[in-house]
Amino acid sequence: MTKILVVDSNANTGFRIKKIFENYQIKFSMASTSNEAIGKLHKQFDIIIVDINLGSDDGFDVIQKIHENNSSALVIIVTSTNTRKAFVRGIRLGAVDYILKPFEDTYIKGKILKHIKDSETSATKSPAAIESVIYKHIEKSVKTKNDMLVGMVVVYSISNPTQIVVKSPLIKGFFAKLDKAVYASELIPDSNKYIGETVDSGLNGKIIILDAVKLSEKENVVSEVKKMAVEMLGNSEFGFEMEFLSLPHELKPDERVLETLTRKIEENISSIQ
Repeated sequence: MTKILVVDSNANTGFRIKKIFENYQIKFSMASTSNEAIGKLHKQFDIIIVDINLGSDDGFDVIQKIHENNSSALVIIVTSTNTRKAFVRGIRLGAVDYILKPFEDTYIKGKILKHIKDSETSATKSPAAIESVIYKHIEKSVKTKNDMLVGMVVVYSISNPTQIVVKSPLIKGFFAKLDKAVYASELIPDSNKYIGETVDSGLNGKIIILDAVKLSEKENVVSEVKKMAVEMLGNSEFGFEMEFLSLPHELKPDERVLETLTRKIEENISSIQ
């Protein structure tokens, strides 16, 4: 049974969403304040729906706590705040969707059902789960005394960079080609020595983790990924942003890999006019 937590200062929102899914095997919990929501995070939820406007509270604080509690729940923002700043902050915190109020019942129903299906059939992970995957590779690199490369690629709509992009066949094809290149060690010409892994991230993002890749090889990797993105997405309605970090060279001791990458992506997307 799918478990969903709705965090909204207006109780009617939670009851309305619950009513929409009354004929589905979904268990709902409600919270109207950030403290109440945070107090429920010891329980396991599949999806957490958060309004970033919680009266005097900040819904982004709840999302941050979800991340800190290593929750595997997918976060969906449902709010009346329609600003680029809020949307991009949602990207940085790993939300998988940003739905504006007022919403139609059929619209939000379709959105949530799709996320439930995707969570069951895809490799999409929460920010905490992605950090865990990255950390395991870092542990390995420390033991083997090798460098590694971690990157993020985000696809967005050129006409409206703040719009949630549905994973079209074109985007799926691009990510599938990227997966193949990583797992087949094709991102460094004439090299098959590195081991790669990819992880789907929210909002049309892909995390790329490459073990045993030196800082001197970073330029080749970035060039190959960019070439692939241009070939697949060029002359389409989609654009892309990417950032890569070579570890341990390009990360401060007090920084997290995923947070650093998403911050850089956030800055890139925010600058798009």
